[in-house]
Amino acid sequence: MHREGISLEALPEALVALKKHPRSKLEGLMSHLALAEDPNDKRTLKQLGNFQKALKYLTSEGFTPKWVHLNASSGLLRSKSVPSFSVGNVARAGISIYGFDPKSEDDELRPVMELRTKIIQIKNLKMGESLGYDFTFTASRNMVIGILPIGYFDGVDRRLSNIGSVLVDGFPCRILGLVSMNITDVDLSEIKDAKVGRAVTIISSDPKEVSSVSSLAKLLRITPYGYWFV
Repeated sequence: MHREGISLEALPEALVALKKHPRSKLEGLMSHLALAEDPNDKRTLKQLGNFQKALKYLTSEGFTPKWVHLNASSGLLRSKSVPSFSVGNVARAGISIYGFDPKSEDDELRPVMELRTKIIQIKNLKMGESLGYDFTFTASRNMVIGILPIGYFDGVDRRLSNIGSVLVDGFPCRILGLVSMNITDVDLSEIKDAKVGRAVTIISSDPKEVSSVSSLAKLLRITPYGYWFV
């Protein structure tokens, strides 16, 4: 990927320098796949080949790295079905720890986090009235809105303003207006007998729900990485 580290061509020179310092010790060999989601891509195959060459060269020069790792989450999950990915003795599991497969193919993974809050106030919004900063939402009909004590400071992405949804009793309720630092307004017009104190799911652990990280990331045209690590 031409980031940290050294190239395969520079490896011999690096080992010569290392041998000049007897107190230095080579602990491991690692690299990072740029396109682990596609194990058949010729560039991925080249990376795999270069890594194997580097490992073989180290061995031929008398080095036995204790730690050998190439795979992050994508490669680790693909290694079950792609033998060439089964290299090394450790892996760098990132987003899979949160329960996500970057390629959305592993049915055994389940998102680990769910974010909930409660309705703290219910109001009637008349047709023609606007709400929130900059008045970005104006009611086209009489509505019932719920006030939630949670905002972008707490993990509600501000980009979900006027387009995202939360779940109330399993029913999607649209976010209205700009998400504030610690307040979010939602449409409760379709919720029967809405009450203060009722639970609201901001981020659902069910990948199929509109408020799951997968759905929210798709809505925002980002990857789940972009939602987890904002």
